[in-house]
Amino acid sequence: MFKLVNERISWIDVTWPGLDEGGVALENRIEAQVVLLPQDEVQDAINRFTDDDKLAAFKGLVRDWRGIGDEGGASLPMTDDNIAAVMRVPMFLEGLIESYGRAYRGVSDRRSLSAGSPADGPQDEPAARKVAASKSKPAS
Repeated sequence: MFKLVNERISWIDVTWPGLDEGGVALENRIEAQVVLLPQDEVQDAINRFTDDDKLAAFKGLVRDWRGIGDEGGASLPMTDDNIAAVMRVPMFLEGLIESYGRAYRGVSDRRSLSAGSPADGPQDEPAARKVAASKSKPAS
């Protein structure tokens, strides 16, 4: 049954391109808990990212995050200072907006942390366990 609720919230993967320290292309990925806004509000919310108050625009869409850490790997909470820092990362906002658009259209790219998994590391996925198990079995 479809449940009509006041606020639709979902965890999504947010991805954006980047380079590692050696200059090799990679895909950055975090998880964000977002509000899937009503149809008549979503375009205005996205347009707010072009305004001066990007922090308010971010907080209007994102309620929490997972997978953002400091240089030592410790998880960082979603504070105003940390939000401002991550929004300065090249291509992050573009990745957030694109990932939000996919989620809004009902397209899931989920392949990472799931509810109940540790906030600072991926949960073992069944497919990954199958691959690891098959590699550990001796050839017959």
